[in-house]
Amino acid sequence: RTTFSNREEDDLHFLNVMEELLLQQDLDGLMKDHNVCTCRRCKADVCALALTALPSKYVVISRTSLSPVLNYYENKFKIAMLTELNKACAIVRETPHHSR
Repeated sequence: RTTFSNREEDDLHFLNVMEELLLQQDLDGLMKDHNVCTCRRCKADVCALALTALPSKYVVISRTSLSPVLNYYENKFKIAMLTELNKACAIVRETPHHSR
């Protein structure tokens, strides 16, 4: 059984690992490679579409354990994440929520 001091408990929070990993990707580069507008709205649409298709992975975590958890999930879901980002780019390129 693990006992946390008050200081450590204050450092705990929940996190959607998939969202964190997605935001660490080179979205601008990926979107430019797919000839997608890189405005804030289009970036948000690409992220939302990709995250909707990916499984949510919520964890309770402290700052000190963030890196190993992210590395584990990145290795496990890298291909799925890139696949969904590519699909999302295609959708946003074809139907942006603004005029070009």
